[in-house]
Amino acid sequence: MTPTRLARMLALGAIVLAPPSLAAQAAPPGPPSPDSTVRVARRGWVFGITGLSGSTYNPTGVEAGLVWAIGSAPARNLYVGLHFGGYTSETSGLTGGTRGWFVGPILGYRQNLVTLLSVGNNERDLDYALLTGQLELSGNLDHNAPTPDAAHGTAALLFGLTYSDGRPVDEAFALLLGPALFIGGQSTDLRLQVSLRFQSPMRRR
Repeated sequence: MTPTRLARMLALGAIVLAPPSLAAQAAPPGPPSPDSTVRVARRGWVFGITGLSGSTYNPTGVEAGLVWAIGSAPARNLYVGLHFGGYTSETSGLTGGTRGWFVGPILGYRQNLVTLLSVGNNERDLDYALLTGQLELSGNLDHNAPTPDAAHGTAALLFGLTYSDGRPVDEAFALLLGPALFIGGQSTDLRLQVSLRFQSPMRRR
């Protein structure tokens, strides 16, 4: 994968995510606060599991980090964290084949694209099923990797379903997948990334 193709993939992600972001600034979706004096959390925690597919050994691990709201629109979030895991063999199934380990930082941006449906008794107490888009970068340091090409970073463009309460930093579950540019120690290729994430706001004092 050449730098030109990487630039094209990231540019495509920006084109996809930018219009909903601008629309959200004009008319933010989500439930209004029942009391204008209530302080809404603008920071939170995010936890997840992420795996890649497309090679003999693929990084699979857990992650944890912090998330911040951007502007006033719900679920326009910037997040930073760490992930830790090992290299799993696709030919060994779920019961074995993991070798070595890695650790590294994650930086990402999340944007709700489309509200699919809402569930609740009234407009002040609604939950939402959403189509979500996400841009994500990561880099890793590894130990005892199974191949010389295992040392890696990724640039991913993910889409998926999110179940959310619609706040600026919302309590949400998300299942995401999409192409990830895998930058190995000796080569670069395109793989599939799948992530399961849970996000929870910090309490405001």
